[in-house]
Amino acid sequence: MPVHWIPGNAKTLAELSYPDILAFGRNLDLAEKLCEKEINKMLVNIIPAAGKLYKQVQTNNDGKNITGELRMLREIIELVVKEMVRGVQISV
Repeated sequence: MPVHWIPGNAKTLAELSYPDILAFGRNLDLAEKLCEKEINKMLVNIIPAAGKLYKQVQTNNDGKNITGELRMLREIIELVVKEMVRGVQISV
């Protein structure tokens, strides 16, 4: 998926790096220290939040069989969310 709204070197979301996110914040006239603080907070919190979302979907299903939905959510967490977090952390 191409990204046209992020300054820096990223052409796709998979290529998004920490410096690219900081550059985006600078373009919004945000203080760099604030951006760093918020990015780091998100990197720490996003995977646990995804796990909580999974558990919430798993338990609040009104007795319906949601095996496929849970499988899809697990794939999104594993292949998208965790991979993006790792990619951004590696680029620091």
